[in-house]
Amino acid sequence: MKVKKLSLIGFLFSLVFMFGCSNSGSFERFAYYKRDNNSPNNYRIFVYITDATPQQMEKHAKEQMWSSMGTTMVCYFNSSEGLNSNAITLAPSVDVAIDEIWKPSLTARYMHWPNGKEEFVLNPYTK
Repeated sequence: MKVKKLSLIGFLFSLVFMFGCSNSGSFERFAYYKRDNNSPNNYRIFVYITDATPQQMEKHAKEQMWSSMGTTMVCYFNSSEGLNSNAITLAPSVDVAIDEIWKPSLTARYMHWPNGKEEFVLNPYTK
């Protein structure tokens, strides 16, 4: 009887673990824009393709490199459809890079400003 009970407990634990961890939360860096460090308006933009939950995205975003001398933006998409990594990475200005990113398919955006202010927004295009 004890063996059956232990087997059942082990089986239930496996199910909980499997379904609790079903979203892998993988992050593929799709593009990276960085304005010259010597510029007075240092700006970094990370663009990721992900299947992560909003909580995983926010945690991931806060782990990205940022500088007290500049602004960091981290953007998340579910797919790369309609995006051009070279147009973002090689953009001649931050405004052009943002124009390439600002699409209805933008799932989430995280901002970290030089003054320390942070903001995580889901579906920012609709806001």
